[in-house]
Amino acid sequence: MAGLPGLRLPNWRDVEARDDTVWQGADLRIDTAFADPEVAAARIAAKMEDA
Repeated sequence: MAGLPGLRLPNWRDVEARDDTVWQGADLRIDTAFADPEVAAARIAAKMEDA
């Protein structure tokens, strides 16, 4: 059960068909154990400005 109206959970066929290609150039990692949401958002915004 998804818990959200209208949200359909994937079945196994959906999972197997999912495109899981690694993004080349997606090089932003944020350790959320040490970065609160404001710090994480600031790092994401800074990375987007550099792109």
